[in-house]
Amino acid sequence: MKLAAILTTLALALSATAVSAQQPDDQDGDLFNHNGSIIVAQYRYGNLRYLQVKPSLRGLVDQGMAAFSGEIERRGKVHGTAYVFKKGCPFVPYEVNGAYDPSIPGYVMTGAYPVREKNGCKVVGYSDKGKNARLVFVDIGESERREAKAKKAAEDAYVEQVYETESDPNWMDGFISSEELERRNRKGNK
Repeated sequence: MKLAAILTTLALALSATAVSAQQPDDQDGDLFNHNGSIIVAQYRYGNLRYLQVKPSLRGLVDQGMAAFSGEIERRGKVHGTAYVFKKGCPFVPYEVNGAYDPSIPGYVMTGAYPVREKNGCKVVGYSDKGKNARLVFVDIGESERREAKAKKAAEDAYVEQVYETESDPNWMDGFISSEELERRNRKGNK
């Protein structure tokens, strides 16, 4: 009886493992820097949301608000809606398109954004020039990986250079011994 229960439990555990192995790996949670605010990617829901709002946007943008919503592929293409914010006014959506640019690394989105009247909330036109026409979301994780890799490469190059230098039988040429330094100091004090 105990053996049957153990086998049943084992079969259930194996089937649960097989089901979870078939489900796609959820990549949500990538973090991005957008003009000083920290943004979290929610690929499953097609959005980039404010996780940490930079001080100059507090009271205008709340944590959890979408900076972008639409279709977003992890390190791929994006198409959807971005938002323009102005103090005292409701946010205004506008269409953007773009892709992940590995050279940045991060998403670059472009689109004609709504321009509001100077002293009001009314949209008076659209512009493809200015900071809201080109949105950049810098991939924090990838940036940190690249910085660590560059630092390691620089350290390795230094170690290699020291090794090559000290392997040279004449590497001390140009240096003086402590005795020679002392002799020169005595000679200079006379």
